[in-house]
Amino acid sequence: MKKIILFVLLVFFCVPVYGEDFQTYLNIAEKASNEFYPKLKSYTCDIKTSQFDVMMKKMTASIPSDMPRPERPHLKKYWHYKKGMVIVLEGKNVFPYMQEFSKKMVSQFALELNGYFLPNDKKKGRDELLKKSNNVVEVKDSTVILNIIFETPMNVDNIFYKQGLPLPTDHIKSLSFEIDKSSGLVQTLRIKENKENEVVYELKANYEKKGGHNLLSKLILISSDGSISGEFVTEFGTFKGYYLPVKQTRILKGKNISYEESEITVEFSNYLLNKKIPAKVYK
Repeated sequence: MKKIILFVLLVFFCVPVYGEDFQTYLNIAEKASNEFYPKLKSYTCDIKTSQFDVMMKKMTASIPSDMPRPERPHLKKYWHYKKGMVIVLEGKNVFPYMQEFSKKMVSQFALELNGYFLPNDKKKGRDELLKKSNNVVEVKDSTVILNIIFETPMNVDNIFYKQGLPLPTDHIKSLSFEIDKSSGLVQTLRIKENKENEVVYELKANYEKKGGHNLLSKLILISSDGSISGEFVTEFGTFKGYYLPVKQTRILKGKNISYEESEITVEFSNYLLNKKIPAKVYK
């Protein structure tokens, strides 16, 4: 009789837990990740980086030695709440290929933290991929785990997480988002890559609460095969009541990480808020 009662109790308490709706928790996590200041529509700021001289050397390597070098340009970041982030070189004699090179290189280490996980602008593509996956939710005390499993490894480039860290985007077998049940914030992301070998990349997120907002302050990365490890740390300053990045530091260790890439710092200054951004910036 006791065994029957125990069984009934287990069924009663477990079914609601594992019957929780995957989409409901996904919506909560998407909202929490993309939450930002509703009155902040745009901003611009200047960028300084430890990689600038490296960038300039690479960008001007193909210019014949007898030709004058372009004047030293400066980097500027433009952000718009609908159009996202653009980083451009500004100055005299900035050639188009230099712009493209700088955008590509800077985008690898100047992370846009708003919507880093489950970005809003990729929701349509994300929903399409979720139709092709097996989605399971687990609830463990104050933690919810959203498991996304693909029968055939998929390309998830920028759909579930943004770039900026050496995370795999192709041959992805599964994704697992561990979120805080009360806040919806992503605590840990696990990415299972099934290429030549199966490797699991784990990304842990830490937050600071400032001015009533949860700010993504640190990302810690490690892979199961030991090929990569590192962290990405953001320091914030306040500008007219808004907390925005003033410094980002990325430190990486791994067999394919060059000395130049092992530690990169980016500093942001001279913020101008809610100013109109020239249309040409986003062309």
